[in-house]
Amino acid sequence: MFNRAAMISDTEESKPTADQFEMQSLLLDQVQLALIVRDLEDRICFWNKGAERLYGWRADEVTGENVYELLFPRELQDIEEKERVLAETGEWAGELRQVTKTQTTIVVESRWKLRRDESGNPKSVLMVNKDITHTRKLEGELLRAQHIQTAGGLATSIAHDLNNVLSAMLISMRALSQEQIDPAHRDALKVSQLCVEQAAQLITQLLSLTKGFDQETRSIDLGDVIWKAAKILRSTFPQSITIDVAVRPHLHFIAGNTTQLCQLLLNLGLNARDAMPGGGTLMIEASNAVLDKIASPEAVPGEYVLLSVADTGDGIPADIAARIFEPFFTTKNESGNTGLGLFAVAEIVKNHKGFINLSTEPKRGTRFLVYLPADKRVVEAAFRRR
Repeated sequence: MFNRAAMISDTEESKPTADQFEMQSLLLDQVQLALIVRDLEDRICFWNKGAERLYGWRADEVTGENVYELLFPRELQDIEEKERVLAETGEWAGELRQVTKTQTTIVVESRWKLRRDESGNPKSVLMVNKDITHTRKLEGELLRAQHIQTAGGLATSIAHDLNNVLSAMLISMRALSQEQIDPAHRDALKVSQLCVEQAAQLITQLLSLTKGFDQETRSIDLGDVIWKAAKILRSTFPQSITIDVAVRPHLHFIAGNTTQLCQLLLNLGLNARDAMPGGGTLMIEASNAVLDKIASPEAVPGEYVLLSVADTGDGIPADIAARIFEPFFTTKNESGNTGLGLFAVAEIVKNHKGFINLSTEPKRGTRFLVYLPADKRVVEAAFRRR
């Protein structure tokens, strides 16, 4: 006998009821992943709550929209290859850079699955996306840390040999200084000896990039450090570059490390030299400053020494200005450039409880403004003497 009841039951089970559809939708909305279904014309047909949380658009805002124009406005040129793989294999998987409603760029781990009708013809594409932006950011930070560690290991391996070479040079220079030589050559010898001594200190400072800075500080007259650094820079700069120094009188003392501050000035000076291949002027200035939260949100209110290092060079393009203090970031093609110069500057400023501002204009030069807290002990003692 033909069992009609059984036939009806089987039919009802094979075709989901309205309640079953509602239950399926509720289950899909509970999924943390972003589930998106698009038709063959790239229009969004389904957008679950996970997609709403990830991208910021509600389902009713995006239904019928072109999924690529919505989520991939900056990478449309790469879509054709992904579509070819999807058509040939029925699926595609990989990482994508997409944008949210607020135009924030995110990285997702995406899987695409081609869905077919009962005849086997393609009817839609299911996209399952997982946000991995934070994971990739952490991996990038770990990679940078590994780069720094590698640089530290390399520096450690060569520091001993370099120090031996420099020690031999210093012994020879000190012996020569005792000889009867004309004043011009004696002055040149003094500058060379100063450069060798500074090179030995910089080796120690390079090691501190990975081992941590020497925390030993003392009261320092930054003006003395500036004049010392300027003397070294003048001995190495081409004649086409003029170095002007202006240290205001009664400059506050700062609590710091002389070697680190000298390196800061040398690094900024060498960076300025590279920005002026056709010549120009490097201006180093130091003055007292009083800051409050209105003057700068970064500042702890109080007395500061303002160090200004400015050049008349090419300037820094706006699209890379925010990255110049990153480790290993460089725009120079020379194989010997490490990209650690401005990174070291930022670390030294941070180590001295200060902060640094940058102003730059194309073809009009760059100015670094370094704010270093005045030594409170010296400032208070001077106030009491008044």
